[in-house]
Amino acid sequence: MNTDLSPKHIKSIDQSTILWFQCSNHFTIVSPANYELINRFLNAKTPAHFLRSLQEELGFEQAEAAELHKELEAFLKAANSNATTKIDRAIAEDINPPEQSIAIHYHFGNLGVQVNYGSEKIKGLFHPQLAHFSSNTSEAVGMILDIFQVDKLLYLFKNKTPAYAYDTISYHFIQGAFSLELTNYIHNKTASNWLASFHASTICNDQEAIMLVGESGNGKSTLSALLTAHGMDLLADDFTPMYADDLMLYRYPNAVSIKAGAFDMMAKTVRNFETLETHFKDAKQTNVKYLPSAVDYASAVKALPCKTIVYVKYSKDGDSNLKKASAEKILATLIPDSWISPQPEHAKLFLDWLEQVRFYELNYSDNDFAISAFKTLFDAAAAD
Repeated sequence: MNTDLSPKHIKSIDQSTILWFQCSNHFTIVSPANYELINRFLNAKTPAHFLRSLQEELGFEQAEAAELHKELEAFLKAANSNATTKIDRAIAEDINPPEQSIAIHYHFGNLGVQVNYGSEKIKGLFHPQLAHFSSNTSEAVGMILDIFQVDKLLYLFKNKTPAYAYDTISYHFIQGAFSLELTNYIHNKTASNWLASFHASTICNDQEAIMLVGESGNGKSTLSALLTAHGMDLLADDFTPMYADDLMLYRYPNAVSIKAGAFDMMAKTVRNFETLETHFKDAKQTNVKYLPSAVDYASAVKALPCKTIVYVKYSKDGDSNLKKASAEKILATLIPDSWISPQPEHAKLFLDWLEQVRFYELNYSDNDFAISAFKTLFDAAAAD
């Protein structure tokens, strides 16, 4: 009926169908029954043909059919709309990094980066997670990033060249841009070939990565810290990048953020945890400590495949269990919070990758159970 509203890519996983709409870079998850109705709507020659097929073939009443037509049309138009809160501002020619800034050097193996922060407040958005890589030497600096504010806009310059500008209320977009530029540099990759950056924590051994997703406050980062304290490795915390050429997840050097509610527990698990500096994160002034990975960055594995995603939920008094989860439950959390490349070939690669992934749900109140569960998952991955 209206091919302009049709999804570009369609993938069935488990009991769900995932649709990708190119003009909006929007993924939506529907049941097979709903997809059959969407497909029927799109393939009908005219609205009258669609309404007639609902009544004659599916037994709809006339009013029900008319209402469904209205709902499907609204759904498809919304899925195709390019609505987003991300506003990448044009950078005026007279905008330049400030002459006075807070310059900090970071070294990742033999790669050096200089970041010039325009204020202490801006520094607080980026530096605490990377402080363990800061250095007193400016040798081997291969990239310079300037992050500063002018009026109500935050700017990111790369090697003194304008790169990004966002409203201050959307500061997390500058954080994402910074993370992507840093990842691109330290892994020597092509910026246009990053397939996705997932809002997820990822742990690994030397062969396989497992991604942790869940609602904010469900204990992803705390569990990641626990797992690394028991012999596993942190590949990334909160920002997990995937490269299109190899579909690998790449290491991002952030420390793990631990909120105040987990301080006592972590102090019993991690030596000298109490000596870590406490920071105040975001507008809520949440107490946070940043725990660096215990693995030496220079010798650590830099990229690994991932075929397992675990939805994590901590409950102080709940039962502990590990079970298979539906793709819908996992993807309803993973996709909305992540950046996925708008290139059609990348969207297809993403969907093809998802088809190979195992989905689990971990509910836990007992830390020992959670640690044992992840050891089981790594063993299962090694056996495949």
